[in-house]
Amino acid sequence: MDILKFDFMVEKREGCGEDSDPLSFSSQDGKFHAVGVFDGMGGAGAAICQSRFGNSHTKAYVASRIVGRVIAQIVADLGKKDITDEYIKEEIKNEFQQEKEKYLSKESGLRSKLVRDYPTTLAFCTIEESDIGKYILTSYWAGDSRNYLWTSEGFYQLSKDDLEGELDPLQNIRNDAAMSNCVCADRKFRINVKRVEVKAPLIVFSATDGCFGYFPTPMHFENVLFSGLKEAKDMKEWKEYVQRKIECVTSDDISMSLLILGSSFEEIKNLFSEREVPGFGNVSAKEREIAELEEELRKKRNELEEVIQEGWNTYKVDYLHYINFNTVSDSSERECEKKSR
Repeated sequence: MDILKFDFMVEKREGCGEDSDPLSFSSQDGKFHAVGVFDGMGGAGAAICQSRFGNSHTKAYVASRIVGRVIAQIVADLGKKDITDEYIKEEIKNEFQQEKEKYLSKESGLRSKLVRDYPTTLAFCTIEESDIGKYILTSYWAGDSRNYLWTSEGFYQLSKDDLEGELDPLQNIRNDAAMSNCVCADRKFRINVKRVEVKAPLIVFSATDGCFGYFPTPMHFENVLFSGLKEAKDMKEWKEYVQRKIECVTSDDISMSLLILGSSFEEIKNLFSEREVPGFGNVSAKEREIAELEEELRKKRNELEEVIQEGWNTYKVDYLHYINFNTVSDSSERECEKKSR
């Protein structure tokens, strides 16, 4: 069976995107796969630096690409070295050190806990066939980019955002909490790991916060994927639908890498067509109701503006009488002048 996958990276400003190219890997025997994304943190790493990628990029831009290449190499070298959180950290730190030694940069004059050296998020997931029809998923992450699992039974987040406070994903959309952990070159960081075993068929994907963070709820994000799957004739159409819908709402760079395992495209369409996004129906109905009320309100405001203009055209005839017309005769003006002398 062919391996079904798609990925995309779209820059909000061409040439300045701080998301790197997504990771999409499959071994030759088709038993090991990986998806991943890396989002340079522009606020914390806004300093311009010299780098292997040129001399006009931010440290956030450089960081996401360095880390993306490190993870791609680690995944490709599977078998030579086990993928552990400590091994990932050491490889990243070594690469950052080489970058800093080769491309010296001025230290930032800013002294803030928000400023970091080469900051980026990391989220990638390896998928290894453990038995016929079963897969072991290992989710790795640092920061607020995410790994997801999607089956006919549910839509699951496989990574917990590294945020200050205990906000759930909906609360974070509304409050935008500060990040408590990310990959960087100047401070300690951790790589979180979570493993699950699931049966095929399944969809696994990684996404940066530009993909999911601008929808009103996590249900809206799933519904975009779900609606696109139902409408698309193939993976290309599905990718284009998802990318277009995300671009309509986001104010950030976006990147995603998605993989289907254990099913053909048609089979997974049929399987997922029987599923509904839990809770979304009532939310969507209320949104339509509000949209209809807002449209009615818009019409009423336009009608009010017309009535205001009609009323003003009548009212201003008397209201502007002494401004628009000279009602004092010349003789009266001369008499007033004599008295004033």
